[in-house]
Amino acid sequence: VPAQQYALLVRTLRALLPAKEVISSSHRSTRHLLSLLETGEVDVAVLREFPGFPLRLPPGVEHRMLLVEPIFVGVHSGHPLASSLDVPLASLADENWVMPNPDDSGMNEFFATACRTAGFDQHITDFTTESHVAFTLTAAGRVVCPLYPIGTNRAGLAELPLTGNPLYRRLVLAWRADWAEASRIDEVCAAVHGGYRELVVTTPVYARWWSRGGASFAEEGLDGWLSGV
Repeated sequence: VPAQQYALLVRTLRALLPAKEVISSSHRSTRHLLSLLETGEVDVAVLREFPGFPLRLPPGVEHRMLLVEPIFVGVHSGHPLASSLDVPLASLADENWVMPNPDDSGMNEFFATACRTAGFDQHITDFTTESHVAFTLTAAGRVVCPLYPIGTNRAGLAELPLTGNPLYRRLVLAWRADWAEASRIDEVCAAVHGGYRELVVTTPVYARWWSRGGASFAEEGLDGWLSGV
């Protein structure tokens, strides 16, 4: 799926396997990616998992969690909350939202549940799968938008971490057990995570969140391979 770990996975495999051709393909559908793993058309994939919508991996596919990634909220740069270090989700109760078109990941349903838990019903006025459209609508002051903590082309936006991290996703690496390089999975995971950490420190809002206790949230429950990163 489109995520920083996807690009880092491709980079890692090309570095670790210089004698082999690495072909990559990005898909938004979790169901489609799982079917490609099941049939052997894909050897290894980055998947996303939202709370309440667990991945159902096919037989012969193994997995490992790479990261718990917080989801911030983007507001226009003149918004009253724009200079906040973090904000409660409930402080956005009166806002209009732009959201991705609903898909099989459960993201939209998870957001709706999190907002209800915070005491309000999310009011969605726009749907788009194109981040630049969402960012343009947000920068114009029409809506607020979900914002992954690492990204580009965010002119006119302020990035707001949410108090208590109520919005997040898990990034998972899944691979076929019969993949020829399965024995190197520790090495692959360590390289991907190391590359991600390098991106964190170049992203001011995320780096501040990470240093203020976010790292323990993002890396909670990761396997022993992390100690070697």
